[in-house]
Amino acid sequence: MNSTYDTARRLARLHRVEDPDTRQVYFFDAPNEVRLLEISDAVGYTGEVLPFRFGARPDVGIDYPSVVILLTPQELDELRDGTLSLPDAWGDLDASRLLDE
Repeated sequence: MNSTYDTARRLARLHRVEDPDTRQVYFFDAPNEVRLLEISDAVGYTGEVLPFRFGARPDVGIDYPSVVILLTPQELDELRDGTLSLPDAWGDLDASRLLDE
């Protein structure tokens, strides 16, 4: 079984293929799920942080459930300045690791 970090890196690569407008992907460490914050020019501004949950897919090498939050670059700025916030269990952006592949 892969680690959540390895699974996050794989998902980030796959998501970038599907959305070439993805600028950044941040990984938030959690023991039993993959948490990704993706910044993309392809999504519309909502002014909200909305997590999308997906089940594990061991049949295709995704061993953990995942939670993905999609934000615009403007919403990332709002996250940084405190106008928006991540779910409590995630911590803040400083708790993340930038996946730069």
